Amino acid sequence: MGDTATYTARGPAGTAVDPAAQLAGEAAGPAATGGVGGADLGWLRRERSNICAAITMACDSADERLGPAGWRLADAMLGYVRLWPGDGDWAKAVRAAARSAARSGNGRAYAGMLLNAADAEYREGRTAAERIRAREALAVARTAGWRAGEGLALAALGRSHWSVGSLPLADRYLRRALAVHRAIDDPAGEAGALGRLARSAHDRGDLRSALRDYKRALGLADAADSRFGRVRLPAHIALALADLGRYEQAARWSEPAYRLSREAAFPEGVALALTCRAVVLANTGALEAALRTVAEAHAAIGDLADPRAAADCLNRLAGVEAAAGSPGAAERGHGKALQLARTTGYRQGAAAAHAGLAAEQVGRGRYEEAAASCRSALAAAGTELRLVRARVLLAQADIALAAGSPSGAVARCREAEALFRDAGDRLGEVRALLAWGRVADAVPGHGAALRPWRRGVWVASSVGAGPERDTLRSLLGVD
Repeated sequence: MGDTATYTARGPAGTAVDPAAQLAGEAAGPAATGGVGGADLGWLRRERSNICAAITMACDSADERLGPAGWRLADAMLGYVRLWPGDGDWAKAVRAAARSAARSGNGRAYAGMLLNAADAEYREGRTAAERIRAREALAVARTAGWRAGEGLALAALGRSHWSVGSLPLADRYLRRALAVHRAIDDPAGEAGALGRLARSAHDRGDLRSALRDYKRALGLADAADSRFGRVRLPAHIALALADLGRYEQAARWSEPAYRLSREAAFPEGVALALTCRAVVLANTGALEAALRTVAEAHAAIGDLADPRAAADCLNRLAGVEAAAGSPGAAERGHGKALQLARTTGYRQGAAAAHAGLAAEQVGRGRYEEAAASCRSALAAAGTELRLVRARVLLAQADIALAAGSPSGAVARCREAEALFRDAGDRLGEVRALLAWGRVADAVPGHGAALRPWRRGVWVASSVGAGPERDTLRSLLGVD
């Protein structure tokens, strides 16, 4: 999330060189035509295996003179790998580079290669190995007196705990990383740590804090002249705005996110920007355009190397498909997201997928399956993922109503509405109010439907949620 610092190279006046900015900037010239969005990186993709093999051979060579060349080449490749993580050949190369750097006695280089190795373990979903490498990097960086490396290692530990849903522990590591980078006036490191804190807040349902910190991280990335941060953060800003119901702003942010990601040949940014665009179109009633964008986003997801990002996109796109009246496609999307989340222990993705499946199963009258999905979602969400809990409550309300417990249904709708409102998720609030009113309208003696429906119309109108607004106005008999 805006991680930008390279580990062994240094620029003018001792500042950290941003290899992603260098590599993408050199490759993505005006005449470039290849790749996801125009950056002509085809040559590097074709030679990637050979380069990784050269790194491995140099670092494992008995000739110790070759080792430094190997791990310096690995360091130079880091910017490219962040854009295109790729397969296990890179992981093998950086492990060899770490061994070579350890033998060299260069503490900073060794810590840097350990961080590269931790990144590779993260991409492969090997959480235990990732934490071992990150802790080793932290110890080596401290011994070498490399404060920036210490901050990066703390951020890597935070990322590791975030990736399996341990958000409080992740936040503690990330706040320590942020403090280190601030103490040494390292805006690139600050941007990385703050961006990841924003993502943690986003997952918890603290949407306003997430948006604030994403924007602050982008400002720091600009100050550090980090193209990687500039490319990666706008899509997350756009998604936070969409979740807050600020659709015009979300649409404005998604356009530069898409353009910059294509220029940098960054598939994750392309997929996230298209996903955001589809969500905005669906939530404002442009369902045909939303489905066309869903198809584009699915094509972009095929280029993603990180199953966590793919799971996030698939869960959101499944919600768009459900809104457009394609429940089968939505259920398949959530099912695929669940499979991907399980490959890396990504609890947030699994919880969202289970909640989405519960909603689709309720819609098809499969209440026993829906109840099981609700239990799985809550087990994965714990007490931290508030918006997942709110979505589960709406599914449980339908289950309770079908089981003849309207009072239980109303209670769950009201609890969901409060969670959505506190988080700032205006569309979720509208949907909870709509469901609450429908229960009250269907079963006498459980309150008046007019109160939640009238508030729902007001909230939906204020954010431009066209389909829900029109449904509520129809229920109220308002033209």
